[in-house]
Amino acid sequence: TLSGLVPRAVHPDAAAAALTVLRVLGVEPDPMAVEGVLRELEVPGRLQRLRHGATEVLLDVAHNPHAARALAERLDDADGPQGLLFGAFADKDVVGVVAPIVDRLGDRLEAVTLVDTPGSRGLPAAALAERLAPLHLPAVRTATSPVRGLDDALARVDGGRLLVCGSFTVVGAVLAVLGAEAAA
Repeated sequence: TLSGLVPRAVHPDAAAAALTVLRVLGVEPDPMAVEGVLRELEVPGRLQRLRHGATEVLLDVAHNPHAARALAERLDDADGPQGLLFGAFADKDVVGVVAPIVDRLGDRLEAVTLVDTPGSRGLPAAALAERLAPLHLPAVRTATSPVRGLDDALARVDGGRLLVCGSFTVVGAVLAVLGAEAAA
């Protein structure tokens, strides 16, 4: 079974699909080589865990309902307050993305930070808040950029976990800040 080999960052279904494609193309990969690759595989921005002081920051580029459901299935029951920093492009089903995450975190979700998403297709945080209003998110704040929302979001879940997800540009901006911080 692949589930024991596949790193958290790769869904077992995705690994199985890739292996199936290879087999359809007539390539039969060496099982030991596959196991080695899967054990060492890291995907930046996909279930990537970082630390900021006592707070765990979990980065994931889930930006469609399917990816968000897969993310929600893989979230563990972390201790402490839980927060969400989220931004998306205007053409995305933001309710379909955020709903499974909110359902999974339940009452543990204490703080939500919605951010303007960089780029011409980016959705402003205020418009995002309007679209997500039916979900009745707790303690919603908005910020004009992922970086501006990060400090506030971290402070509100100090010692817990901050889930950063949505657009690649949002996750990338946060990763740039936290990655530089970790390297220093």
